[in-house]
Amino acid sequence: MTTDMYQPMLPLWDEPPAECRAPQATADEPDAPPPPSGLPPIITAEHVTGPLGMHMLIRLGILIPLDDVHAYRREDGESLYGRAAITAAALPTRITAMTVCGATAAWVWHGGDFPTTVDILSSSHHRTRVFGRPIRTRARRVPADQITTIGTLSLTTPERTACDLALSPIEEIRAHSWQPVIADLMKQYDFGLQPCLNILDGCSYLHTAKQARAVLTDFACAV
Repeated sequence: MTTDMYQPMLPLWDEPPAECRAPQATADEPDAPPPPSGLPPIITAEHVTGPLGMHMLIRLGILIPLDDVHAYRREDGESLYGRAAITAAALPTRITAMTVCGATAAWVWHGGDFPTTVDILSSSHHRTRVFGRPIRTRARRVPADQITTIGTLSLTTPERTACDLALSPIEEIRAHSWQPVIADLMKQYDFGLQPCLNILDGCSYLHTAKQARAVLTDFACAV
């Protein structure tokens, strides 16, 4: 599936509410560096005015840290296409052609905090870490119509992403509060329970498929 084919489901609102926007420098902080522009998706001190400037931009909320030396612009993190660019730039070179799924795809579609793991569809094990985060592989057979692209990033569709969250171990669903995220995906990308159940019909070989159907059905009944 191409991005053009998927365009009707992309959100029409990327502008964050006022309370979520980065605070601006005030007269009490005359030496605050200006907001960075023309920067790559992943930023280091060399892209701004050195470590002190980067620390200041993080303190002001203009940059969001990924680890001790990498960050991304808050503005990019509040945009669907910005999050896709950040994720694509974060992937190690040898896995950039792979499809992200699970928590990583959910972050691209939904936003919030950058995930604590990088989830990809792969049958191989990857020891490389991404900004200190492990790469989790999912050896799942995902049909082509459940995968799309945003820019250079390949990722699961919102419907498939919601199903993958529901297929997570129940302890993980509770720990990460995936159910509200699933609800937001359904609302933002305008799909209901039935498309998810249809996807799960093709996942019956997974041992958590029955649980996922129960999670989605119980949740749909509660909203």
